[in-house]
Amino acid sequence: MKAGFAKIPILPEGPTSLAGYAERMPRHYTQVLDPVYARAAAFSEDQHGVVVISADFLTPQERLTQAMRLHLVGRLPAGVDVVLHATHTHSAPGNFWSHPIAKKFAGPFKQETFDFLARRFADVAEWAWKNRDHVRVGFAQEQLPGLQGEPPPRGRPDRRDADERRFFSPDGRPVGAMVQYAGHPVIVSENEFFAVSADYPGRVAEAIEKEFPTCLFLNGAVGGLSIWFPKERIPVSDHLKKVATPIAEGLAKQLTAMKPERGKLAFSRRHAELPDVGAQPFPPDYAWWTPAAMPAVSVWNHFVGKGFFKPRRSPVSAVRLGEAAFVFHPSDFGVGGGLRTRENARAVGLNGSPVGHTDDYAGYIHPEEEMLIPPKAEGEYRYMTIYENLMGFHGRGAYALFEKAEKEALADIASV
Repeated sequence: MKAGFAKIPILPEGPTSLAGYAERMPRHYTQVLDPVYARAAAFSEDQHGVVVISADFLTPQERLTQAMRLHLVGRLPAGVDVVLHATHTHSAPGNFWSHPIAKKFAGPFKQETFDFLARRFADVAEWAWKNRDHVRVGFAQEQLPGLQGEPPPRGRPDRRDADERRFFSPDGRPVGAMVQYAGHPVIVSENEFFAVSADYPGRVAEAIEKEFPTCLFLNGAVGGLSIWFPKERIPVSDHLKKVATPIAEGLAKQLTAMKPERGKLAFSRRHAELPDVGAQPFPPDYAWWTPAAMPAVSVWNHFVGKGFFKPRRSPVSAVRLGEAAFVFHPSDFGVGGGLRTRENARAVGLNGSPVGHTDDYAGYIHPEEEMLIPPKAEGEYRYMTIYENLMGFHGRGAYALFEKAEKEALADIASV
């Protein structure tokens, strides 16, 4: 297998609104706590090729992904697949999405920002492809309990694994790494509301990059999954360190235990054929006033459905590297779905890692049984079931459609 890596800053010049919250928009940044980047890893074997991009921003959407791919025409060989993943930091550039609802979360649309990001993503993909050389591959996984601080919301399952793939040149030099962990990167936005930051994914990547020139952070199934918060207010840099350090150390200590694998590469992209927009925000028998709210829900569904999803075929991609696989979903993929991804991968003989926020945005996607759990009446997650079901734009049955596409993609890459 050949692999190449590249890294490029992605903070536009001029006034830029940060993305991630619907309040106080536009949220123009006033300081840069740490830089934001797009990182790319390019892989090839025989006639197959794929480029994975991990960028420090909120989430991709189909129009931005397609614009990036148009910039790559003629710059990558025909047939090379590209996936665009966002680490989902809530403290990075917005202004890239034109839908009225998206404006509330990402600031007013600016064509120049959209074009800037599309070009940057294309550039880093091309550079990674040109940097390819022969590599050896290693894989490790470490379970890191205790970082969430609070129990999983509404009785949902929880498991925090840190996965990593490390790449070495034939002479043993480290050339790149890919790591995966699941948790909403909102530490900075909760403490320094107007600061640019890659949040804890950036700190993990920086720590790994002390040894490996480029490290891609791939955020996992983060739907409804908050990262650990201290009970006392501490400086945001200390808070980031408390979260990022054990993740990076948990990954680093696996280095000596890694055994090189044969560089087996495969890629598959399938699509979930989604129904029309039809969010169902209230679990059955939730409250007496639920029927009174349904007209407002109908207005919401009509409004969201006007141009938010084009097309309504949402992609699910799977990349195989050796005996491990990354499964990319276009959503705030829920932790229950992420655990099922691991099960579906094991069923075909692979070690699977779920990755959210890739190529498009399809809202919150949870297994139906989780979306029916009534919200707690108190605490941090009050009414989050309503919010996540409302942001589950295609109803509670959408997860089954994504799982079908996922299983098909996994079967494809397992057969190589």
